[in-house]
Amino acid sequence: MRTKIARFRHKVFVQRLGWELPGVSNGLESDQYDRADTLYITLRSAQDEVVGCARLLSTTGPYLLKDHFPQLLGSAHVPCSSKVWELSRLAADRPAGAGAGEFEWAIHRLLAETVRVAYEKGAHQLIGVTYASMERLFGRIGVKAHRVGPSERIDGRMVVASRIELDRTTLGALRIA
Repeated sequence: MRTKIARFRHKVFVQRLGWELPGVSNGLESDQYDRADTLYITLRSAQDEVVGCARLLSTTGPYLLKDHFPQLLGSAHVPCSSKVWELSRLAADRPAGAGAGEFEWAIHRLLAETVRVAYEKGAHQLIGVTYASMERLFGRIGVKAHRVGPSERIDGRMVVASRIELDRTTLGALRIA
């Protein structure tokens, strides 16, 4: 499954979005945060192909926002708590011909499962680096993402640090009992 996830991430982040990432080889994308304690959530097709993924890391260890984008936190403290988990590498496939509603549905389903898993692991909050457009998408599906610090243009796109409270509002928007 990790190979399928790495292949999917390569397709989305390297091929489609054009990210230049270390750790890319043979059509696979992984980095130093893909460790034994990393949790992965996948959305799979009927043919068992990965069509969506997310990565969860406790902020008690190394994580992407802290190590590579702390400036996006502004004056906020760098989280280091078993109750705060980093959400990264969130992506869903947008098949040719799929409408925006289908993409939003896939993100909603993937985010719901990601929040459910994080909540079961004791998280009260998710934090991560994302495009400002994803922050808006979260809002459209009913999940309030709170911007933590300033935005920054990276590779031509606005990037922000956002946090999502795992509270009744979020659980309700994602239909998590």
